[in-house]
Amino acid sequence: MSIEAGLFAAVKRDAATRIVPAATRALLSDLDRTGPRRTGRMLRQRSVRRYGRGDTVGVELIFRAPYAGMLDQGLKAHVIRPRRAKALRFVVGGQVVFARKVNWRPGAGAARAKGWFTNRAKAWRRYLQDAA
Repeated sequence: MSIEAGLFAAVKRDAATRIVPAATRALLSDLDRTGPRRTGRMLRQRSVRRYGRGDTVGVELIFRAPYAGMLDQGLKAHVIRPRRAKALRFVVGGQVVFARKVNWRPGAGAARAKGWFTNRAKAWRRYLQDAA
């Protein structure tokens, strides 16, 4: 490695160690504001792991809620059946309905939420590549 390359790597890593934490805070703030929220459990159960190898500095965001992947990647249509009873019970239009099974299809809400984290992480990655 030449001296110039070594200096470039040091400057690149130094710049990355300043840019990555700021970009991570901005991403987390964006997720807090715009992420799908019913109870807030998924956004509360996250952790950030920073790592560095050579001239590479990165961040890994981990969502520990068991349904985080399903919310981000979406679900296929599937059948819902009761586990501990003979029928499902729910209310539709003010009427109580019983059913042995329900053919569930993700609706507009699921389509709107699909990829919320993945899309923002990709935008964040592009931002960092442009800044480097």
